[in-house]
Amino acid sequence: MQKNMIITLLFSILIAFFAILNAAAIPVNLIFMKMDISAALVILLSASIGAVIVYSLDTVSKMKSRKRCKEFEKNNAMMNKEIKELQEKSTSQLLEIENLKMKIEKLKKGDQEDAIKKI
Repeated sequence: MQKNMIITLLFSILIAFFAILNAAAIPVNLIFMKMDISAALVILLSASIGAVIVYSLDTVSKMKSRKRCKEFEKNNAMMNKEIKELQEKSTSQLLEIENLKMKIEKLKKGDQEDAIKKI
């Protein structure tokens, strides 16, 4: 952030220096009227308007990025919730499988006991 500030400050100083070197009055045609204005004023106004436009576009871009980030975070939370639910379901199914295995073992032992009784 400081790097950008330093670059912006240096660029502003360069523009101001250039404007001071070109301080002579020049004719400017503003669609509805024509007037003589200092070239320095034209340069500084143009640079200022450009800076405001760039700042506005950057702000809109940041707002869109924040919105998109919030959507990703919301989606991530939903997916984490779904993963947790699936893990719980998987755990309960594994327990059910173990219970069924135990029942099968009991049935096998019961069949063996019935076979022994028949002999």
